[in-house]
Amino acid sequence: MLKSPHNIIPAIIVLLLLPSGLFSFEFTFANSSHATSNTQTTWRYRWGDSPVDSDGKLIWLTKPDEDKSWTAISKPSEIPIIPGKRDLWIRLRLENHNAANSAIFINRIEKIFEVYIDTNRIYSFGKFSQDEKIPAMGFAWHLIKLPENSNGNTLYFRIRSDSKYIGFYGNVRFGSTEQFMSEIIKTNLSKTILGIIFVFTGLVLFIVLLLLRKLKPFLGIMIFMTASGIWTLANSDLTQIFFYAPKIIYYADHLALFASAVGFFMLVVEIIDVKYKLLFKRFYQFLAAYCLTVVFLDVTGLSDNIDTVAPFLIITVIAVFVLIYYIFLSARKGNNEAKVFLIALAVYALFAFLDIINYFQNVVINPDTYEMRFAHYGGFAFLVFIAWILVSRYIQMNRQMILAQVNERTRIARDLHDEIGPRLTEIKMVSDSVKSTNNLNEDEHAKLEELSFAADKVAYTFGEIVWALNPTNDTLEEFGSYLSQRTINFLQKADIRCRIDIPPLLPDKKISYEIRRNILMVVNEVLNNIVKHADASLVTIQLSVKKDDLFILITDDGRGFDIDNTRKYGNGLKNIGRRIKSINGKYSIETRIDIGTRIKMEVPLQINNAFTQTGYFPIDI
Repeated sequence: MLKSPHNIIPAIIVLLLLPSGLFSFEFTFANSSHATSNTQTTWRYRWGDSPVDSDGKLIWLTKPDEDKSWTAISKPSEIPIIPGKRDLWIRLRLENHNAANSAIFINRIEKIFEVYIDTNRIYSFGKFSQDEKIPAMGFAWHLIKLPENSNGNTLYFRIRSDSKYIGFYGNVRFGSTEQFMSEIIKTNLSKTILGIIFVFTGLVLFIVLLLLRKLKPFLGIMIFMTASGIWTLANSDLTQIFFYAPKIIYYADHLALFASAVGFFMLVVEIIDVKYKLLFKRFYQFLAAYCLTVVFLDVTGLSDNIDTVAPFLIITVIAVFVLIYYIFLSARKGNNEAKVFLIALAVYALFAFLDIINYFQNVVINPDTYEMRFAHYGGFAFLVFIAWILVSRYIQMNRQMILAQVNERTRIARDLHDEIGPRLTEIKMVSDSVKSTNNLNEDEHAKLEELSFAADKVAYTFGEIVWALNPTNDTLEEFGSYLSQRTINFLQKADIRCRIDIPPLLPDKKISYEIRRNILMVVNEVLNNIVKHADASLVTIQLSVKKDDLFILITDDGRGFDIDNTRKYGNGLKNIGRRIKSINGKYSIETRIDIGTRIKMEVPLQINNAFTQTGYFPIDI
């Protein structure tokens, strides 16, 4: 978990600057490959539709110079919109278009249109009909390939629309098909990837929470992420390349925009301070009702001439300012995780606000730059925050689990030491007391000797287990000290000299219970074999640490043994191999008859614990 607000502030700055950096990179990258925009000298337009001659051909195409009613403009976006006008023609005399793959890129045209070079139709979107009501066409970009050697020819756009946005919406640019396709991919790739991540995350959340039967508390974040992903994909020009369905994309864009706002404020209700919940609950209920109304208008076709987006965005701007204020009030109290979540919501809200401002600037001031470009960066920042929370939550759970294990080990070690240890001592004392009496026969005395020896052996092994369980002994220094003392005591009883070679200053590293316990058992096995079979006079133990590996070398000057004939030592060697393998270590044995034996062990100090730095506690964020 995050420990203090000081850890949060640098991250907030980075996360705010990162989307801005991405935007700058994408904007620069895109502009470096932009084809020319409106480079031709003079555009001309006129209202109405061309009459046809006796052959059914459009007269404005066959006799362009006979009618002087065309009005000159420098670019199509300068055409004044006249309410009630249904048909519009635009023309341009082409220059410098001899190159192969020359093309025109148009962000959007309202609604039905045809493109001609002189009298030859080269492109169409929809079908012209005098009596038919103009259907909803959706928003699509158009990449129109021009014929080679078009210099001196006249380019015509024949447009029909019953909306107030008749004509071009955005830039009309000339270049090559390769330039435009490359530009579309470069400027929309990050947006598309983010949209896919959002949709995938929302759907996975839905499936998981549905199986867990916990949909209700997380309904807001599921709606928000899924709808935001759909909205982001609908606003990516790259989507049209793989899924050409302008009408479906239009409705998906329309409805996902409203649904994402509903989910966003549902999520706010789950996170915000309880005092402000009712305000935002009423607001998302209002947005949900608005969304249903828009669905009805879209289905019935009544929304064709009604701007349902602008009122929604105006209301949302007001709500965003109110939200940021209440987020500030809520973030002053509550836990760090809630604060991070609130900051994530505020960052997304700010980026959404920038896109809303951009929308009105596009519509009112400069339609040449029409593009929704900021919200997906807010989505990126939101995902980073959420990932941060999830990783923090995982690390916190990992820490709590390890702490619980440490506490349980401490309790078990204490209970064993306090309860079982005295009982073993009592057994030995009673057996020794009974042995000292004179009324025992030889068989009974031997059995008591055996009982006393068994109690000693159990107490010895029990002491090792209690020591290994105790978390306070989880250091290399403690391990080296304990190993030295136990080895000296064991070999002294067998009248074997012992030399311990351990560095005076061992690295300050943790060594887990599993590793310590298995190494001690292996050393015991080796020392037992030496005492029983080696007939050695000197045993040397060397311990060293290199990076994150522990090295132990045990040598004796005994009789050695035939490595190819180990029946006598078979179980012991198998036990050594099994224990070393269980802690991801390795070992080797070198022995020669009448010269001695050398056993080398190499054991990693950590076992598959990517989140630990000290052996127990996860890395602090």
